[in-house]
Amino acid sequence: MSTTMPSEIKRFVFGTKAETLRELSDVFTHAKFCPQEVISKATWLNDRAGFIGRITTAFNGCKLAIRSSAQGEDGESESMAGAFTSLLNIEQTS
Repeated sequence: MSTTMPSEIKRFVFGTKAETLRELSDVFTHAKFCPQEVISKATWLNDRAGFIGRITTAFNGCKLAIRSSAQGEDGESESMAGAFTSLLNIEQTS
């Protein structure tokens, strides 16, 4: 890596996509990162209605992007971009 990069990036460790975006948003303060909500598979299976309610409240009618975020999905030496389905411009319904 370039020696001109912020020291936070030089020691950056990739996590899940959601974790990586959250960490990068703290480093690149002049970049725009979209708000995100993260849900585990267990939560989705056990409290789907509750999570949908939180999303509806948090994003108040905005179109959504639904993406995967698994450990090992992306890393320093490889990317799995395009390997998983992303759903974009999902409209909320009442």
